[in-house]
Amino acid sequence: MLTRQKILLSLIQQAPRPLGRILLFKYAFLLSEEYELPSDISFYQFVPFKYGPYSFALARELEVLERYGYVTGDSERFWISPGMENATRDVIRQMPQELVWQSSIIVSRYGAMKQADLLRMVYAAYPCFTFRSRLREFVPPGAMEPATAPIGIYTLGYEGKSVDSFFNTFVQRGLKNIIDVRANPVSRKYGFAKSTLSTLAKKLSVGYLHIPDLGISSLERRGLGTSITYTKLLDDYEFRRLPERLEARRVALGAVTTQPSVLVCMEKDATFCHRGRLAKTLALESGLPIRHL
Repeated sequence: MLTRQKILLSLIQQAPRPLGRILLFKYAFLLSEEYELPSDISFYQFVPFKYGPYSFALARELEVLERYGYVTGDSERFWISPGMENATRDVIRQMPQELVWQSSIIVSRYGAMKQADLLRMVYAAYPCFTFRSRLREFVPPGAMEPATAPIGIYTLGYEGKSVDSFFNTFVQRGLKNIIDVRANPVSRKYGFAKSTLSTLAKKLSVGYLHIPDLGISSLERRGLGTSITYTKLLDDYEFRRLPERLEARRVALGAVTTQPSVLVCMEKDATFCHRGRLAKTLALESGLPIRHL
């Protein structure tokens, strides 16, 4: 079990009563903001959503904990499943003591607060996560949707990012559309397979467009490992493949010149990703600037 999942169990177990869904998400958010968690722990990240800071990854892993029988929940609350109390305590004991202490402090500090008071406090302290909330009465006066980004050739790789961090970049920068330029948009990492990525994008009012003809197949990527092999592959893509893919380029060009759109692939560094060469080609055709995020 992942350490971050153990932390969720700790928060639920230490709550004096079944823990409301909204409160659990806010406790996890406050834990991530108020404490410097160990660098080797990949904790949840958050994005502005219906009730303030939200994590799609956290929601999915709650479902995993329910499926494994540790947690029981309904539409509003979570609690440790009857008969699983001892097993849950054993799992929590495996956590670093500092994390047990930190989760305990979060519950004791905020556990007595009414949900409305906690939301009001979180919204006031972290307004950049509130502007999409349905609870308008709690949103601070100055919390506004970021201005739409200027038209340009944006690129972003999701390597090393959670899906929540990835989408937070979109929302906070005023970007409006994903252009998925992977030939085969599958991923073992939650959120980045085509079906999930497009579904989450829709929930966040972000467009999604997949143009597989602008990708490079996994077969062609075999044997890559040095800057020389990457450069050879990318040169072939830029100077031989892209000129042949007129219709795919036309679709991409139409998207980037209509609204602020981001060419998305896996690699963190655009220098070692075909999206960097594609961005260069589209910039030459459109006169737009390139911005690697």
